This record gives sequence, structure tokens and C-alpha cells, in this order.
Amino acid sequence: MKQKITKNLSILTFTLLVFVFTSIESTQLVYGQSGEGEKTYSENCDGCHGGGFVGWLSGAPKTGDRSKWEPILKKSMDEIVISAIKGVGRMDPKGGCDKCSDERIRSAVEYMVSKTTQ
Repeated sequence: MKQKITKNLSILTFTLLVFVFTSIESTQLVYGQSGEGEKTYSENCDGCHGGGFVGWLSGAPKTGDRSKWEPILKKSMDEIVISAIKGVGRMDPKGGCDKCSDERIRSAVEYMVSKTTQ
């Protein structure tokens, strides 16, 4: 009887672990595909592009303010991303996010543009 209970607990534990690990992997895949731009924006870009005093002081166009983004939106996405990576105006290269890869900067720029053009 004890062996049967141990075997059933082992099967249950294994099943739960498989479920947990497959759920985590799926969540990371979805997060990496859809949330990285928003996360990068929130952590690194919102301080200036979210408006407020720092945004006003820096001259950064507020995300969602199409009139401020109009001159930028005339450029291709690649040109906008290159400007963000290299820095433009008073903006530091990569907005000061030295640890951000070019891909993360692209995802943040794409996020800002999508929020501005919707």
C-alpha cells in the first residue's frame, strides 16, 4: 500500500512539474514576443517620453502625442531606431540604457510608435 501511495505521489509530482515548466516557458515566449517593447519603454523611456516636467525639459515628444511625433513619423522605422540607438537632440545614445541591446531599443521604439499612431 505504501509503495502505491509513493508511486502515485511521484506521478503527481512529475505531472505538476511538467505543467509548471511548460507554463513558464510559454509565458516567456509570449512575453518576449509582445511585452518586451512595453517593458523596455516603462523601464527606460517613460521618464522622458511619458510627459511631465522631465519630458518638457528634455524636449522628448510625449508618447501618444501625434502632433509632436509627426516629423519623426515621416522617417522609416529603421531611421527612427537608428536615431534612438545613436541618440538625437538631447537624448543620450539608447536613451541612456547602455545595457539595452539594439533589439530592445527597436522594440521600445516600435511600442512608442504604435501607441502614437493608433
